[in-house]
Amino acid sequence: MTIATFNVKNPRPTKLSDPFQDYLDYFLVQLLATPDDDMQFSHYRNLLGPYLPAGTYDESVYFLPGAFRYFVANEEYALEIVTALIGFVSIHKDRLEQDGILEIVRDCIRECFERWTGEFVVVHDLMAEGAPIGYYDHVKNTAFVASTIAELARFETHVDIAEKFLRDLTASADDPVKAAWFLEFAASRFQYAEPIEQEAIIALIEDQERLNRAADIVRRHSEFIDAAPTYWRDTFKLLNID
Repeated sequence: MTIATFNVKNPRPTKLSDPFQDYLDYFLVQLLATPDDDMQFSHYRNLLGPYLPAGTYDESVYFLPGAFRYFVANEEYALEIVTALIGFVSIHKDRLEQDGILEIVRDCIRECFERWTGEFVVVHDLMAEGAPIGYYDHVKNTAFVASTIAELARFETHVDIAEKFLRDLTASADDPVKAAWFLEFAASRFQYAEPIEQEAIIALIEDQERLNRAADIVRRHSEFIDAAPTYWRDTFKLLNID
């Protein structure tokens, strides 16, 4: 796996330059004193930015592999670093290329998608008595998938990875997991992600013929429908699938 073996040539920094003069000295000292294994979302956000980072590229890139490992592990609050992670690798694309790790970084993003969408698990939560709705269906990892695609589209630099990922979900003629994920992402933009303005992605998820084909694949595998009948009923209705 790329993420597990990803490393950079830069050593761990001994100082953080605070290029935008946004941090107190004692905070920078505490940040650097945190062992790699104890890094949490707030540490990675401060280190990578991409807005008001605590260090320069040369200082902060050391922490990039750890950020990917934290992110893909779906640790609690890992979603909090999606903007920092995608923003950093987007803004510093040229530096990553100069360091010979740009394609490795892009492979790490692809691996995130592969891990998150290796299975399709619908969680059916019953709401408390008296709630406006009786249940809430959600798919495991959707927030990670949707938010990462939204950030890739917003920063634009690596949006081709998101496009290819979505196209690949509909490339198979009989893969219910991939078809289900395509439908879930198309529906999730109404719930999770920021508005996506990238034309190629919009065209994909609004392609009714593509949506209908994916729905047909799912329907041919009755175990998917039987495992989450309310989810599929609501999803098909949301996407105008008969």
